[in-house]
Amino acid sequence: GAATVEMRTPCEKGSRWQAFAFGLEDLGKYALVEDGKVFVGPMRRIPPGPLRTELDRRGAANGVGDFSPWVGAQFFGKVCRVEEFLAGEVKFCNYTKFPEASS
Repeated sequence: GAATVEMRTPCEKGSRWQAFAFGLEDLGKYALVEDGKVFVGPMRRIPPGPLRTELDRRGAANGVGDFSPWVGAQFFGKVCRVEEFLAGEVKFCNYTKFPEASS
């Protein structure tokens, strides 16, 4: 039979929700930005891992609307910088230049 997945609320025991789409554990991982979707993982392949987040084209929740260059971007690289706070910076760099490009 097919496996079922039960969605848990953010504060429910066993929940895996986190406050930010990117965390310090993502530093050095591969990232693919394609059609407003961001995939992150440890493998140098397309995609490098599972879907991590989707850009809100309306910009209602994150300020990244259709006017943002990220919405139409096609990029494959590494996560070079993560600031784990509200409005913190996430920086991607060319995977051949990591970690030198992370500063």
